[in-house]
Amino acid sequence: MSAEKVVFHGPAHTPACTVEHGPAPEPGPGEMLGRVRLATICGSDLHSLSGRRHHGVPSVLGHEAVLEVVRDRRGDRGLPAGSRVTFSIIDSCFNCDRCSAGLPQKCRQLFKYGHALLSNGTGFNGCYATHLVVRRGVHVVPLPDHVTDRMAAPVNCALATVVNAVSCIPGNENIAAEFRHQLNVGLENVTTGGDDVTPSYHGNSDVSSKGPIMVQGAGLLGLYACALLRERGYEHVHCTDLNEDRLKLVPRFGGTPVLAGKEDPEDSGKENTFHAVIEVCGAPSVVPSGVRLLRPGGTYVLVGMVHPQSQLDIRGDQIIQKCLSIHGVHNYAPWHLTAAVQFLSRTTGKYPYEDLVGEEFPLSEFSAAAEMAERQVYPRVALKP
Repeated sequence: MSAEKVVFHGPAHTPACTVEHGPAPEPGPGEMLGRVRLATICGSDLHSLSGRRHHGVPSVLGHEAVLEVVRDRRGDRGLPAGSRVTFSIIDSCFNCDRCSAGLPQKCRQLFKYGHALLSNGTGFNGCYATHLVVRRGVHVVPLPDHVTDRMAAPVNCALATVVNAVSCIPGNENIAAEFRHQLNVGLENVTTGGDDVTPSYHGNSDVSSKGPIMVQGAGLLGLYACALLRERGYEHVHCTDLNEDRLKLVPRFGGTPVLAGKEDPEDSGKENTFHAVIEVCGAPSVVPSGVRLLRPGGTYVLVGMVHPQSQLDIRGDQIIQKCLSIHGVHNYAPWHLTAAVQFLSRTTGKYPYEDLVGEEFPLSEFSAAAEMAERQVYPRVALKP
């Protein structure tokens, strides 16, 4: 069986990427070989291609994808050939102190898809390829038939991360606790029981007590956040962005669009009123406005600023005097991915998930696909090996 992969040599190399051909890898004991049905280009990969983010090369980029099982050697966990699955973007040991504390995404032996050197294992370590080797500690979630590849491809990055982010808002801590108990990992600080990721709040008087939420950024994570928060019972979810075209999608995912700059509390009278603010735009300039919007005791969740150009213009007293809670969220744990798939499965008829993915390109046209992704015409651009 033959295979192809797009090898990234670094932004200073000419060409930066080449397509290499060879035999498909063999999965080792406890591993799974998957054929990449559809991959999507995440903004973090665009940062690598442009040199804004640095990691070792040569490598195969890409971590968002739907796989079809070719051969599964995971024993009792194994799935039949032909099964469609999504997978966590990290391989964790589940034994170290960090994993035991509920942070497997910060495992001391962490392996991350789309970041590993070509020399690490089989070399099929990224999704911009025809095949991917799923390692021993990677969480795999089967996909329901009604969830299409276009709906599911970005779930194992953007949506799972949003589930993690929403779990930081008071009242949502157990959003994925049921699945965490099923996996029996990282249970040091988990209460028994848990919430359905999409509980029904209709007719529940608690809805009125759920204060407004501001989502900063109308990219893929922001749109997912709008939908998830609405399904969690938040009636007033505002979403801000500089790009008016991106804001057009916000109402279709349950949010109220706000052009960036117009959300400033001094102009809108909204100072000290928001229950929580979720930053998913990657721009540190939005943080002072977010702090002003938050009510005393509010929660600020920072997600998008995963880059060195993220110096914050904020004073300690602004946080302390309002008794704010600030959470940093980076990636997610396996239970967040399971909850994300459940959420997607239950809401496919309510939100236009397929519209989030634009054109599909073959691997041979990777450069054209990356250029299209940089233009932000669509929340995601796809590769179909």
